[in-house]
Amino acid sequence: MLHALQSRADLVNAFAALFYAFLTAILVALCALQLREIRNSLSESYKMRSASVLLEVYGIMQALRPHWHRVYLLPKDWSNWTPEEKFTADHVGTTLQQVAFLVTHDLIDAQYIVDGWGKVFVQCWLKLEPFIKTYRVQSNEPAELAEGLIQQRRDLEIFAKRCRETLPTTAWTDHTNL
Repeated sequence: MLHALQSRADLVNAFAALFYAFLTAILVALCALQLREIRNSLSESYKMRSASVLLEVYGIMQALRPHWHRVYLLPKDWSNWTPEEKFTADHVGTTLQQVAFLVTHDLIDAQYIVDGWGKVFVQCWLKLEPFIKTYRVQSNEPAELAEGLIQQRRDLEIFAKRCRETLPTTAWTDHTNL
């Protein structure tokens, strides 16, 4: 009789172990499905954020368009610029810095901006570089980028150089008096 009870207990324990193993397998499968859904949700969320940021950038760049065309026409020597021209140069540099910040901090895919306005970034940087570097010195900052420092128009310089390396030379050398 004791042997029969022991056998029955072993059977119940085996059944319980199988039940818990089956239950664990189901929970693992459900967790895997949930993880996949979370990954898909994050991917879609990233796309929506990128689209939203890109639409905002479109508005910013459209408003800036007449100003960057004025920058293209500025004399090479910034010290001969009028106060109005310096204001325009500062406005363009500041606005391009804002967009470049979004790129350098991975808030938007850099390729979207390179494809749409890479040429603008390169041409404006080539025109504004001496002006901005002098402004940095006047602000007690090094003229050249230094690791670990917050500097005037830092992201603009970094991104413009990335655009210059990415784009073919013919994409940014025509239609300007650089």
